[in-house]
Amino acid sequence: MHLRAASNYIENRYYKEALNVLNQMEEHSARWYYLCAMANIGLGNNIIALEQARQAAEMEPYNVEFATLVRKLETGNMWYEDMQYSYDTPGESTGGLCMKLCVTYAVCNCCLNSSGMWMW
Repeated sequence: MHLRAASNYIENRYYKEALNVLNQMEEHSARWYYLCAMANIGLGNNIIALEQARQAAEMEPYNVEFATLVRKLETGNMWYEDMQYSYDTPGESTGGLCMKLCVTYAVCNCCLNSSGMWMW
């Protein structure tokens, strides 16, 4: 339950809150270390994150997700992934407004006759 809450905090970029939840736990599983690493990455604590990611990978050596995180931290690739969240992709920052307008236009064209009256 705590791991799920911490994961939700991380997904929503509430990294301090995630660490608070994780630090209340007594059992430190591989998933715990992985989530701590992810929260610390979000806070910019990459050295601590690397140590925690390595611990998770040692505890579950066949877990690809953990090994990938270690590799990314060791090679510095996390910076590039973090940067994608710093900039909005055109069209996404408006919540897909352009797409919504296009769909509305298409529906109106199908449902209105040439005089602008509904065809029902």
